[in-house]
Amino acid sequence: MENVHEEDTMMTRFTIRRDLAWTPFLLLLGAIESNSFVEFDGDQLKLRFGGYSAMVPISAVDSIQSTNWAIWRGIGIRVSLNQRIGLIGSTAGVVQINLSTPCVPFLGVKANTLFVSLDDPAGFINMLEAKMVN
Repeated sequence: MENVHEEDTMMTRFTIRRDLAWTPFLLLLGAIESNSFVEFDGDQLKLRFGGYSAMVPISAVDSIQSTNWAIWRGIGIRVSLNQRIGLIGSTAGVVQINLSTPCVPFLGVKANTLFVSLDDPAGFINMLEAKMVN
């Protein structure tokens, strides 16, 4: 799975990593390769995972880091009452995005922490950190 880099249009897309073992479950969410991504769109991050979509201002990002995701935390769209949302298709390649204020809604919960499994977590972290300082 390749990441799409469209520098001319100011958009860069990073594919959400989806392990083959979880494909049948993720299909129930409608999460296929073409609609499972995080995309830089100007000063926003566009999150898409199956039918779920949200926009996050890059200015709301406090920090980002690689993290571990235990299988018992689940696969798919994960929501917790402590303001965390996960877009998880794999336990590998997970990044944690910490926000200054809760701004990503799902089922009435506004998250201040996002977890996303990515095919290229290091590339995503580098690009987001570069955009955070600009």
